[in-house]
Order: sequence, then structure tokens, then C-alpha cells
Amino acid sequence: MSKVVNGALIVIFILALLLVGCTQLVNWALSPDEYTITTEQGDKFDVWLDTFLMKGSLKAQNSNLDIYIGYRVKKEDFKCLKHTKKLTVYNFYGTILFDDGDGFDELNIDNIDEKNEVVQLVKDNLMSSISMISENLPLLLASSKYSTEATNITVLAREEKYSELEKYGLDYELVKDDSYKRRFKEIIEVSVQDSKKLKKTNKS
Repeated sequence: MSKVVNGALIVIFILALLLVGCTQLVNWALSPDEYTITTEQGDKFDVWLDTFLMKGSLKAQNSNLDIYIGYRVKKEDFKCLKHTKKLTVYNFYGTILFDDGDGFDELNIDNIDEKNEVVQLVKDNLMSSISMISENLPLLLASSKYSTEATNITVLAREEKYSELEKYGLDYELVKDDSYKRRFKEIIEVSVQDSKKLKKTNKS
């Protein structure tokens, strides 16, 4: 009888340990991940990420910039396009973050026509990555100042005249195999549709 009792106690003890372990695991999974990233240029961004749902926000410490993220962010994700006393520009997964003296902001349809130096950097680097094309071509197409050049890009891309896209910074890594070419064409088509939506939003 005592053996049965001892066995039962051991089972209960093991189950208790498992319960505690599972509880701690769930708490860890549900607890948000909060940390600060300092770029090579010294800019600080606060990250809040729900590690269970994989959604959160990225905030610049010196401004009201607050953008949605769905992944863990690293310092290396901030590709610096320019860094001077007057202007700092990052490519963050295709989203252009810039500080021209008033704190960080995101390049969007509301400010693209006034931020010529930032847009020039975008144009110079536009074709260097799928994310840059995907995020910024709709902006250029919807812009009153830059739509002509963006339209030229879409025409050349549709006609697969990749050599003529060199002046826009085309990286041949994007089109050297069929999978990139298909993705490239998809982005061009989606960008045209997105630009129409941006134009409507901007007018309203």
C-alpha cells in the first residue's frame, strides 16, 4: 500500500513540476519583448514586440514616429542612406525613415513632394531591393512631382528592359532568375494599384 502511495506522490510531484514549467513557458511566450536599438549613427529606436502574436511597434526616441512591425528588429535592419548634421535617412525594410531637423518621420504621400533630397536618395536606391520597390514605387507613382519617372520604371519593368533600368539603380540580383522576375512583375502590378489608392486617399 505504501508503494502505491509513494508512487502516487511521485506522479503528483512530476505533474506539479510540469504545471509550473508550462505556466512559466506560457508567461514567457505572452510577455512582450521591449528593448532599444542604437544604430551605427547613434540614433535610438524603442521596440515593443508581442512575441506570441509577432506584432508590435517601433518608435524613434526623438520624435513621434511610431510604426507597426511584425518581426524582431536588429540594428542591421537600419540601412543608412545618408547621415549628416542636417539629414539622416534610413531604409528600414523599404520604409524610408528620415530626420531633417524635426525628429524622425516616415516618407509618405503627404510629404513626398516636399522632401526632394530624401526622394532623390529613394530614386537612387529604389531598384536595389524588392522591399524598396514594393514600399516606395507606389509613392512615386502617386506623387505629383515624381510620377513620370515612376511610370517610366513600370513600363521598362513590364517590357523586361532591365539594362535600361540601370540608371534607376537596378540590382541584377533582383532579376537574374525566374523567381525574382516573377516577384518583380508582381510588385510592379501591385504598385500601380496601390498608387491609385494613395491618390484617392490624398485627394480625400
